[in-house]
Amino acid sequence: MENDDPALVTLKPFEYTINGAVFRVEYRDLTTISADVLVSSDDINLSMGGGVSLSLLTRGGHEIFHEAQRTTPISLGDVVLTGAGRLNAKKIFHCAVIDYSSPSSTSLEIVRAVTRKCLALCDAQGFASIAFPALATGAASLSPERSAAAMLMAIADYLSGVTQIRTITIALFPRFAPDHDVATLFYAKIADFVELARHLESTSLALAKLEQVYRELGSEKAAVATADSRRILGSRRDRLEDAFSFTEPDGSNGSTAWLGPLEDVESELERVSAAVDRQHLPSGVHESLGQQGALSARATEWLAIERQYKEERRGALRALIAIREKYVTELELRAAMHGLGDPGKPEGLDVESGALIASASSRLQWLKDQLRDLEAELRGSQELPRDRAAAARQKKRASKSARGSSKVAPTDGTATHLLHLSDLHFGDSEDARLWSSQLAEDLQVELGCARLDAVILSGDIANRSTPEEYAAARSFLDYLSAAFQLSPQQVILVPGNHDLHWGLAKKSYKLVEREDLSAPPTEGSFIDIGSGALRIRDEALYPRRFEHFARFYEDIRKEPYPLAPEAQALVYALPSQDLLVLGLNSAWNLDHHFRDRASIHPLALSRALDQIRSTAAYAPYVKIAVWHHPVASPFPDRITEHGFLERLTQAGFRLGLHGHIHRADSALFRYDRAASGRRMELLSAGTFGAPTREWVPGYPLQYQLLRLKGDSLTVETRRREEPGGTWKPDARWTTDRGKDPLPRYTVRMA
Repeated sequence: MENDDPALVTLKPFEYTINGAVFRVEYRDLTTISADVLVSSDDINLSMGGGVSLSLLTRGGHEIFHEAQRTTPISLGDVVLTGAGRLNAKKIFHCAVIDYSSPSSTSLEIVRAVTRKCLALCDAQGFASIAFPALATGAASLSPERSAAAMLMAIADYLSGVTQIRTITIALFPRFAPDHDVATLFYAKIADFVELARHLESTSLALAKLEQVYRELGSEKAAVATADSRRILGSRRDRLEDAFSFTEPDGSNGSTAWLGPLEDVESELERVSAAVDRQHLPSGVHESLGQQGALSARATEWLAIERQYKEERRGALRALIAIREKYVTELELRAAMHGLGDPGKPEGLDVESGALIASASSRLQWLKDQLRDLEAELRGSQELPRDRAAAARQKKRASKSARGSSKVAPTDGTATHLLHLSDLHFGDSEDARLWSSQLAEDLQVELGCARLDAVILSGDIANRSTPEEYAAARSFLDYLSAAFQLSPQQVILVPGNHDLHWGLAKKSYKLVEREDLSAPPTEGSFIDIGSGALRIRDEALYPRRFEHFARFYEDIRKEPYPLAPEAQALVYALPSQDLLVLGLNSAWNLDHHFRDRASIHPLALSRALDQIRSTAAYAPYVKIAVWHHPVASPFPDRITEHGFLERLTQAGFRLGLHGHIHRADSALFRYDRAASGRRMELLSAGTFGAPTREWVPGYPLQYQLLRLKGDSLTVETRRREEPGGTWKPDARWTTDRGKDPLPRYTVRMA
């Protein structure tokens, strides 16, 4: 390796190969590299006034600068070609990655876009080799390693297609190279992420082929489910790449920010395997798979796609395992370096470090078990895995496969189980891991509930409606979905007041002088701030305050959530349970200023009821409505207009679920005065996760399990008083004079 300064650190290049093309990262002066193209990182004026651009100018000659200036200024993200002067190259690609009038506009997405543009231009010009610096470092403030990580992801994606480029180099300035061991581990981790991204992309391609086969066979439901799985997997892959691009090699800057998105990819990859399920095939094709002799053309095509999918999933699992193994090693080394004892002995660690290592090791073993089972399938082995845990997993998968994508209808005499949670107020991923484990243990062990037919969240899922809080909620629901084999259609979500983002709400109001108004503003659409000024609501921006909730909703249910208030009454039919749930947004008219006008949008409700009334199949279903705010409360943030209850009761709804008041409660709305008349039970679940300062005196954390059997509904209430404790019976419902209260009560639904 060539260096003018003998004091510069010398590190072995990181190197990787895709489709015969080699790309590498070297700690080396870019001007000493021989390549068809050298890339310059510059501003929009191509001033070549510092860093790598100045080095190229100094060594290549001023004719490079004069030629570049004939094209300036250019736009951020543009690339300009010039000659290379005295440099050992044919061309220089000048990239505009910073605008000094707006430095914050530089981003990792700009880095990735410019990288892709340079590679495409290299191909178009017929060049076979290109060398980059770390783009957007220096004045643009990105670290070389973060820039290189973002560039490598873009390079790997580009090389997966057709290209004539054979060699790609990223040259990082060697004086600032990290410790050798740190750099080696960092780039080895990048290689694992690149390998994972490749296999995830190939998995998506296999799913696209599968979707096409389903459509040709007329299996529209399976085609839609496969398309949704492919889209969600792609979205989670993109988030993982974004998170990993923020990782620093020395462990600073939140170097584990990628762990949450990685877990999302792991969970989604396991769940997406349900799309490749022979039960989705029409009976003729499905039966031919189990017959000896010649297979039908469709069966042969199916088997080829199934094999391709499994091979790509195996590759992705191997990459995930490699990433996890390095992470466990990092945790153990970090513990050892901080004098926490022998990382191989749990007693040598502090509690937090030991818990992290144990959790990471458990996740790693889970991935290895999946890989072992999958490889047995690929070998055509009919034998069960050797250990009991794997055998249990295989039995669980077989049971899920036999049911297809939805739950089995309860047999006669079997209750329908509905889990009602409200006011979860998620904060971070640690909440998700703890709460999901505590809840599953209580349901399965204490209550003997092996099956859930639906999970209903009646609002305030987040605390401040941030993406981070919804990521934690997503992890929580992923855990529950895996534990109880829930499909996306069995998770019902409605927003609460904490699920609208106050920052987005504030941005939807624009400052206007009263004297500039051509007509008086509509009541409730402005904020009078005095001194003749108003903040007027922008009706186009106002619905976007639910944008973060809508993204979370789409992640979970794999379908969009409408931001238009008049569309926020959604019908969820669960035919296997003869159940219909109507989700309503009682916070549609709330924001940071107007906090006390909870209501149900009348047009949204009308549209939903019209849909229900015109669908004959819904007539015999048990009908449940879900919203967030109470209709009876001593506080002004309740729903004061009760006309929606009359319409729901008239339409045959017997049960209303809500939250907000942070205490379990029960009330009865009567439409008719007769004892057997139309009525609606209103149940509040209490708060599942609010901080202790927001608990109502005498009411700790609570949730409800509803058991519906025939005309009888049993409401089981549970309580938890200690953050790290267990759920217990919440005995607060009195039945008669002199009798102890019970943790459950029964409602007659007829």
